[in-house]
Amino acid sequence: MKYVLLRALIAFLALVVSACDTTSSSIHEDEVVVESYLVAGEDISTVRLTLTSEIGSRYDASQLGIRNATIFVRLLSETGDSEFEIEYVHDENRPGIYIPADPHTILAERTYALEARVPGHGIVTAQTIVPGTFSVQCVNATSVQYQGPVQFEQTVTVSAYPGRQSVFVFSLEALEPSIATLTPFYLDVIYEISSGEEYDASSLDVEELDDFLQNSSPPINEGNYIVNPDGTLTIGLPWFAIVFYGESRVHTSAIDDALFDFLRYQQVQQGGTTLSPGEIPNVLDHIEGGRGVFGSFSRISTVVNVLR
Repeated sequence: MKYVLLRALIAFLALVVSACDTTSSSIHEDEVVVESYLVAGEDISTVRLTLTSEIGSRYDASQLGIRNATIFVRLLSETGDSEFEIEYVHDENRPGIYIPADPHTILAERTYALEARVPGHGIVTAQTIVPGTFSVQCVNATSVQYQGPVQFEQTVTVSAYPGRQSVFVFSLEALEPSIATLTPFYLDVIYEISSGEEYDASSLDVEELDDFLQNSSPPINEGNYIVNPDGTLTIGLPWFAIVFYGESRVHTSAIDDALFDFLRYQQVQQGGTTLSPGEIPNVLDHIEGGRGVFGSFSRISTVVNVLR
């Protein structure tokens, strides 16, 4: 999922570590890790299959990639029967990456099922219900002043999802990122430079910005936004999601249950909690026979210019 997770590999590392008790020795058993995201209205995506690694060892997706799996993704009917299936083939140039053999556009509000047969590891399965599509009706501004009185807001139609309200994730893609355009909060986070403190940008490592070029919010429920008389939602962009001044592309994604559960448990694993280590729950995923994410989302995109 290109814009929802900060880094897929970081997510999987968090997932692997979360399942281990580091207070006692244990024997590592390889598990299959799935990574695939379906986007409503877009071409069906790749599937990545890897193995977990031992605690303390480097997670290298290319070295741990599974090359000999048989993978199908099926579109299911309301009764759970397969309407048609798409076979995947391994990309020999990218270990662990499987590409669909036939084209397909992902349908909103439909159920897709993954089946991966992995020699030595059995069958890995998962399902996802694709959230309904939604659209931007209007935005309140094309430019906003950082932490000013007017917050960037979008009025959008509702994304349908069975049994619950929509859950959104905001992801910002900086269009012209640089050290000089970092907002004060992230200047301090990345380089430990306080607001107003003088610094020489040429002396700082620009590669430190790489992990912040696409920045995502945690999942936010529809109930946190204004419901308008016509049924549309007015949703604001959180200030903490803004890393750079200047133009950013704002991706607003309505996510499925698999992504919602993965992201909120991942947030706990990575320090967003007051629980003690022994109380931190394992990451909740929706994969049978393995780990990871087979999820889906619908998304819209707008551009906002953030002024100093």
